[in-house]
Parts: sequence; C-alpha cells; structure tokens
Amino acid sequence: MVGQSCRLLKKSSNIITRNIAGETLLVPISGNLADMKSLFSLNEVGEFIWSQLDQFITEDEIAQRVVNAFNASEEEAKKDTADFCARLIDMNLIESESNNGPITP
Repeated sequence: MVGQSCRLLKKSSNIITRNIAGETLLVPISGNLADMKSLFSLNEVGEFIWSQLDQFITEDEIAQRVVNAFNASEEEAKKDTADFCARLIDMNLIESESNNGPITP
C-alpha cells in the first residue's frame, strides 16, 4: 500500500475543463476570460488524476487509485503522480494545502 502524504491537493477554481475532439484540455480563467495561450492537454492517466482532484486528496491516495485503475506498480504510480501534480502546482492549476494551511509552490 502506498504511504499517506500530508500534502492535500485540489483543482483550482480558476480552471475549466473542456473535451475537444476527444482531447481533454485544462483552460485557465483570468478575470472573466479564458487564457487560450495557456492550454494544458491531458493524456489518459492525466485525465484520471485530474478527475480525482474535485475535493482535497493526498498524492499518495491518488497514486494508489492509479495503481488500481491502470495496474501500474506502486513505485511508478507514486513517482508519476508526484511529478504530474508538481507540474500542475507550478502552473497554478491545482491548489496545495497541508494540515497547517496553504503551501506555496
């Protein structure tokens, strides 16, 4: 079983998801407008991870769900989930919080 992490993650409220021609895109919203220069495309695993982020969840919980959904090794799922979530945090697409409050990337 994948160990529990203290870092909680959740989708940013400033992002909309669109499925265009079978491709899932994350579109940042700035003010009332979509920032079409900053689209983020998701593959199948990325789309699965994104779907897990509706409410706060730990990276380790997501990784365990990736293991179950894609029959991946725990080590690979944990590393890939951490890398992917780090990219999303860097791009302000998800929020990160610890038990002590928000974490700045």
